[in-house]
Amino acid sequence: MSRSKFSYTTSKSPENAAQIINNFCLTNGFKQIESPLDKNPVYKKGTGALTAMQFLTFDQNGITLDIYGWVQVGIGNVGAGEMQLSGFTASIPKKSLIKKIHELEALLA
Repeated sequence: MSRSKFSYTTSKSPENAAQIINNFCLTNGFKQIESPLDKNPVYKKGTGALTAMQFLTFDQNGITLDIYGWVQVGIGNVGAGEMQLSGFTASIPKKSLIKKIHELEALLA
């Protein structure tokens, strides 16, 4: 897996943080999907038809909250694997997702 990790300190309980993340993702056009690789919910935005799909998940251990973001080029489940949020390929969706992750940081502080 090739994901970008953003680590933050939060005063929110794991349940409260999960609810904030869920509400934020659904409000911003993400849909919750099932992932056998992740214990926490994974949120996906886009189909890959016009731009790379954006993905976001999280993990909280005490006051440390890790948010993981990545993009995938292709349509549906067909296409390239996970790509970190750095590099030139799919730079516009990558920058957009990084901006959303920073918005989440402000909500979770």
